[in-house]
Amino acid sequence: MIALYFLVATSTEEADLRAMWSVMAIVLMILLFYGIRLLELVYAYFCKKPFYVHLYLFPKRLTNEQLFVLQTQFPFYQKLTPRYQAYFEHRVRRFILKYRFIGQQGQPITDEVKVLIAATSVMLTFGMRNYLYTVFTKIVVFPSKYYSAATQAYHIGEFNPALKTIAFSWEDFVAGYQDAHDNRNLGLHEFSHALHFQCAKSHHVSAILFEKMFVKILQELKNPEYSEQLRESGYFRAYAFENRYEFLAVLLEHFFETPETFRNHFLVLYDHIQKMINFRDR
Repeated sequence: MIALYFLVATSTEEADLRAMWSVMAIVLMILLFYGIRLLELVYAYFCKKPFYVHLYLFPKRLTNEQLFVLQTQFPFYQKLTPRYQAYFEHRVRRFILKYRFIGQQGQPITDEVKVLIAATSVMLTFGMRNYLYTVFTKIVVFPSKYYSAATQAYHIGEFNPALKTIAFSWEDFVAGYQDAHDNRNLGLHEFSHALHFQCAKSHHVSAILFEKMFVKILQELKNPEYSEQLRESGYFRAYAFENRYEFLAVLLEHFFETPETFRNHFLVLYDHIQKMINFRDR
């Protein structure tokens, strides 16, 4: 009887000990997670970038047809080193798998359509660890300029967070790449709006850096002389000054299309954008 009592007591103590160690392990994991997050925020504050950007345990591959589109039609990808090309391919594949592509008014959804749209978004966010959006789930593609029932106006592209949709006129999307130096790229413009909205709702380190740099850009615009200099330069089209959101979207178009001119004439703004999206010329 006594032996049985000690056996039960020992088993109970062992169970309690295992439970205690399990709780301690969970607490330590939570502390480690938030500790690393805090360290990264401190690191980002001083270095203006996250600890890491690219880490893929199981990288995804594109089909041969999809890869051919990147290799022949997307200069940004062509300039990357083989290692970064593999990262780029993985992100394009993830993007294509995540979102629903919908063709309207007879517009076919081909590999070319999917890859070029995905690659444009990936290019914009290539320096950010979090590159997939939750603010839209559908990508609607029209053959050309279309009428939007939501706004009751004609558009060549729009981002509608209420409908979780981003839409493009394919004709105008393609035109954005036919002249790589006219500072007009519909894909970049609309994805910039989506990224801005996404970062305003997020708390990861890339979003925090994005918003911090956006505040700095707005502070620059508060200087009347500097703001007038931007307008009179003729470098930024008039539409950029409609509001702060259009201004940022136009800045990002210029950043990718004419970086040297941007840097030479407006170095402070260029530097803010570079830190905003953690862009590094690879």
